[in-house]
Formats: sequence, structure tokens, C-alpha cells
Amino acid sequence: MSNYYWRMDGLVSLDTVSPPYRERVRTIMPYEVQQAIRAECDEIITDLGNGLMFPRLPARCSPGLDPAAAAAAAEQVRAEPALAKDLTRMIVALDTRILNFGRLETNAREVREFMEQSGG
Repeated sequence: MSNYYWRMDGLVSLDTVSPPYRERVRTIMPYEVQQAIRAECDEIITDLGNGLMFPRLPARCSPGLDPAAAAAAAEQVRAEPALAKDLTRMIVALDTRILNFGRLETNAREVREFMEQSGG
């Protein structure tokens, strides 16, 4: 049980820090553009019914931005040299998180089986 909770605490702590990719995009992209996107294209959270929440983006997004403002914001994001490296790092971190949650699920199943067999 101790190992299970120790691993869970470690995984939860990984989600408390915003990754550099998100911080960089939020720093580069003009505030007005971010607000328009958030207002019209915010993520949709679906409750899977088993304690898990599934975030996704809408199929279509029309934030109503002036085309020139949208193009300027996109150019600012594209021009940031470290953004691609930050994105690569974020993808690797997500891959690791998926692997760790799989291990945690296995550990939780083993703990449950042990508790059921021991009558606890």
C-alpha cells in the first residue's frame, strides 16, 4: 500500500507544474488572441464515469479574430526558436506519464487483488 501511494503522490506532483511549452506559448501569443480562443474554442472535458476526465478540443474553432491579428499571432508563435524543443520535451514527458500511469494501474490491481484475497 505504501508503494502504491508513494507512486500516486509522485504522479500527481508532475501535474502541478505548467510545462515550458505552455508557458512559452502563453508568453508569446498576444493576450487578446488567447482570450478569443479560450472564449470560443476552450477544451471540452468529458467525465468517463470511472474517476477519469477526458479533455479534448472542439472539432471546429471560430474565435472571430481579425485575420491580420490571427496571422500576426501565428507568426509570433512560429518565430520562437525554442518552441519546437519545448514541444518535443512535452511530448516525451506525456509519453512517460502514460507509461507511469499504466504501471500505477497494474500496481493498483495487484493491491486490490491482495486485499480481496486477504479479506481486507
